[in-house]
Amino acid sequence: MAKIIHIADTHLGYRQYNSEVRKDDFFLAFEKVVDDAIEHNVDAIVHAGDLFDMRNPPLTDILRTMHILSKLSDHDIPFLGIVGNHESKQDYQWLDLYEQIGIAKRLSIKPYYLDDIAIYGIDYVPKTKVDEQCLNIEEPVQGTKYTFLTMHQLAAHVPQGTFNCDLMLKEFPFNIDLFLLGDYHKYTSTRIGDTIVTYSGSTERHSSVEHEERTYNFIDTDNGRIDITRIRIPTRNFVYISITLNDHIERPDQYIFDKVRERINEIEGSVVILSIDGNSSSTLSHSEIDEFLLSKGAVVSRVNDKRVMNEYMEQDINQTLVFLEPDEAVQQKLNKLHLTEGGQKVDYIVRNLEIPKSKVDDEVSTRIAEQLEKIGTKPKKKPRVSSQTLNSFL
Repeated sequence: MAKIIHIADTHLGYRQYNSEVRKDDFFLAFEKVVDDAIEHNVDAIVHAGDLFDMRNPPLTDILRTMHILSKLSDHDIPFLGIVGNHESKQDYQWLDLYEQIGIAKRLSIKPYYLDDIAIYGIDYVPKTKVDEQCLNIEEPVQGTKYTFLTMHQLAAHVPQGTFNCDLMLKEFPFNIDLFLLGDYHKYTSTRIGDTIVTYSGSTERHSSVEHEERTYNFIDTDNGRIDITRIRIPTRNFVYISITLNDHIERPDQYIFDKVRERINEIEGSVVILSIDGNSSSTLSHSEIDEFLLSKGAVVSRVNDKRVMNEYMEQDINQTLVFLEPDEAVQQKLNKLHLTEGGQKVDYIVRNLEIPKSKVDDEVSTRIAEQLEKIGTKPKKKPRVSSQTLNSFL
């Protein structure tokens, strides 16, 4: 019997809105879960991928994460994790480093035993390679009461998801009691046959469309069954202000400031997302609105003027249209492209702001050479990038 915390998508190191304060918030949310684990003397934390937001986090982020995980190690609480799509590297993973120094354990297709519970993990993989993992999975020993499987995939029952949990569970050589998932940032829980399938959600808001409060899953098997409770994670407040303008409003800028003052008690220390809609033709200075919000204590100010979109459409924006954060919009597009492993690496290099543009060609060429060698086609010399080569690689 055991008490286990299930989290995912901590995205440590994410400098949201280019704000150091928001970057710190992601670490604080993760550390709050770790402190809860210590306070409640849980038996383990299971992390379902995307511990870091990027494949090559700076040393300061690696060390800060190491310090937080060491707190668990000091209390003999294992940190069990898998690798998500954001942090996946060519070979050696950050979890491997943390495992070597004794502060984490990388889950695999061989079970990790926690009393009478067998816990498995499969890193994020392209959909075409999932079957290979299932075929080689090691069956639990006799006397195992529960089997848990941890993965980082967008399941078909969540938006933009294509991964077929139902089919995979049917192909497993034994029953899975609890399917712990990451990659989807909202909490969900459902049943597929006898299996509980749940996302814990992200520990911090990765985009402004994630309105729901952040939680983690607290799993308790002490009563002879699997009980899951959602525990709230205190995070920075997001204030959403929606304003509709029309041509009858003589001073729209002052009107906006007045509307903001109506929410003045909520603004200090918050991330403020101000959305402007309507049919007004007036021109607004977004920088002045930002400055006003910041002067009232907002940590971050974001102004979304939806009227700009209306200028390019023959009719008003459909009410179901969602304005995504740039990173989320790009990720949704990439999910639809179904890039190969090589394609994902090239995408990461091209969009990684830490890689100088002058080095992108060399970096891509190196990755292509590594990929060709990996699949048994070793080039005589490092290939140069051409559009034809790049298209075939993708």
